Amino acid sequence: RGPMLVATEGFASCAAEVSLRRALDLAGRCGTSRERPAAFGLAAVLEVRGEYRKSQTLLEQYMPTQGCDSSYAAEWHHLLACSTFHQGQFAVALDHALRGLSVAPTANDSALLRDFGEHPRAECHTWAALALWFLGCPDQSLEHAALAATIIGTPR
Repeated sequence: RGPMLVATEGFASCAAEVSLRRALDLAGRCGTSRERPAAFGLAAVLEVRGEYRKSQTLLEQYMPTQGCDSSYAAEWHHLLACSTFHQGQFAVALDHALRGLSVAPTANDSALLRDFGEHPRAECHTWAALALWFLGCPDQSLEHAALAATIIGTPR
């Protein structure tokens, strides 16, 4: 229900937050990895609201570990790059963006793309570009920005 409410009411929807918190609670009671999609959705909602530390904490708590189901691995790194960037942690944001790129699918078969219309490779290149710019590396920043634009089909 959470993704449906995000799609119809927007990421900042109170109803979406309530639904995602409930889904996270129920999944936690089942003791399965089903917590991850709810945690990711809730972190995205918090991110859009500017609650970056809460989003980061949630993402770090539920982030898939190596060897686990990593269908959302690139997406987790992309959202952590976003969250840490907005907190002024540019080197950490760059690290997450590059880690996301290392695990992102090259095809357009991402769960994030399917559910929310975002492309994890493009998002990771975007956050890498922004972080590099603020770290004083404009040439590398422009390279990542151009790669992001190419992925989403935007002329440079």
